[in-house]
Amino acid sequence: ESKVVLGDMLNLLERSSTNNETLAVQEQTARALFYLTDSAVIRDVLAVDGGSEDSSLAVEVCDVHRSLRNMLDHTTSSASPSLQRWAAACIRNLLAEDYRRACDAVSEAMTTGSDELRHESFISHLVSSGGVMILSSLMGSDDGDTRAHATAALSATIMTARDMAIRVNVWKEAF
Repeated sequence: ESKVVLGDMLNLLERSSTNNETLAVQEQTARALFYLTDSAVIRDVLAVDGGSEDSSLAVEVCDVHRSLRNMLDHTTSSASPSLQRWAAACIRNLLAEDYRRACDAVSEAMTTGSDELRHESFISHLVSSGGVMILSSLMGSDDGDTRAHATAALSATIMTARDMAIRVNVWKEAF
């Protein structure tokens, strides 16, 4: 059920329109995704049943890469400054979740001796596809909240990229 709901949410975010109704629905969807991907919420969900496989699966249904691509698209939307603000806010949460999954994947690969990661971090794609430039462009936004969220997302990108490079290099050297 949660996979269907999150899929529907992402489908709503992928609609291309400048219609006020569509933008309002997309804003509420981005807002809901922001709260669903908050690290405290994810931590609480993972703590249910002592971090059982069921609680892990409840978190894993969120397609972080697809969500990040959608949010990056919406940060470029000048038709709705509010949607732009919530999209920028959501990026920081999604980067934190991507980082958590990537760290878990590296740890699991190190523990099991695997030469493949079950989750590839979105960070290299964010940098190579111009996502960092999109976030940087938000520094000129008229909205202070959008600027603050973009700054937080850029900071998270730098920290995550640096740490993941170290972790992945250690893993690669081990094999």
